[in-house]
Amino acid sequence: MTTIYIPGRPVPCPRPRVTKRGVFYPNHYEAWKAEAGLRANVAVGQPLRGPVAVSVLVNTDARYGDADNYAKSALDAVQHVAFVGGDDRVVSDLYVSRRCIEPLGMEITLNEHSDAAMYAMARRIIERTAHGMAGFLAHIEAQS
Repeated sequence: MTTIYIPGRPVPCPRPRVTKRGVFYPNHYEAWKAEAGLRANVAVGQPLRGPVAVSVLVNTDARYGDADNYAKSALDAVQHVAFVGGDDRVVSDLYVSRRCIEPLGMEITLNEHSDAAMYAMARRIIERTAHGMAGFLAHIEAQS
């Protein structure tokens, strides 16, 4: 199991701007994605072959941004580092939790499939949700 923590305000994936010259995303999104990619590069040892389960826990102060857009930004940020071939098609299970609480940040957990690994990930998600993100906060303090 690999966990990547990106501190600060998470950025949901915006709609791209399409022109004759190509497809462009806003600069603030590209900057966030680059920062998240650097953190993923440090955290991920070997790229995962798949199938992969991904958990995205988002702490934000904004009322905008759909959970699926946060999931898209998380997968876009880590796909070239975390997945063999740089493709997020290996993701078979995706869990996204979006909360408007402090401290701001995004935690991405990647886990290759096995029965034991899926049980551990499901248990972790249930514990975090049931305890008001207490485990998430403890994880942040442990990294400081």
